[in-house]
Amino acid sequence: MNWVRVGIPFVVLIFLIMAGRIWPHSIPTLGLPFMFVVASIFAIFLSPKKLEILKIATNTINTLIPLVGIMIVVGILIQVMALSGARGLISLAVVTLPMWVLFAALWLILPVSEGLLQYAVAPLLGVPLILLFNMKGMDAIIALSAMAVMWPVGDILPPTAVVGRATVMELKFKGRYYKDFLKTSLIPMGFILLIATLFLIFSNELSFLVGG
Repeated sequence: MNWVRVGIPFVVLIFLIMAGRIWPHSIPTLGLPFMFVVASIFAIFLSPKKLEILKIATNTINTLIPLVGIMIVVGILIQVMALSGARGLISLAVVTLPMWVLFAALWLILPVSEGLLQYAVAPLLGVPLILLFNMKGMDAIIALSAMAVMWPVGDILPPTAVVGRATVMELKFKGRYYKDFLKTSLIPMGFILLIATLFLIFSNELSFLVGG
């Protein structure tokens, strides 16, 4: 094994991702799953040892079953919220808050909502908030960038904690998730949320970062 064998599958993956954007009218839409399959085929052929594909696939599925189960439950929850009108009610409740209350609470609202709803929270809260900030005359790009930093922090929060659990599984962390891993992460999480909140509040003053 060497850097060439390791790097080529990643180069192939990046090329396939970028090709559709560089030549959008010449290359068909491949989709990320197919791109990963192609990169995996390169990894198989470049491996100096014969890989037990079936065993690797089985172990991967067994490892991901808890995470997939969580995502299925979250998907069901989102559909129920959409059918019952709860999604609209939550969006309305957040965007109608006074601005000072919103800024004081957004550092908590965004991570917790990500922990509860995962990726469905972007259309639920993201779009209404960006429209609100734009209407208030704030720099929408800076505001969106700040929220895009705040949301991923919630990926290690319960009840889903998809990214956090995947990290613990991949690193074979031996401690307890909540009392060891999550508790240790609270201080850097707080620092990240503080910086992102300041970016939100002073988005207009920081508009020079995006030009125009």
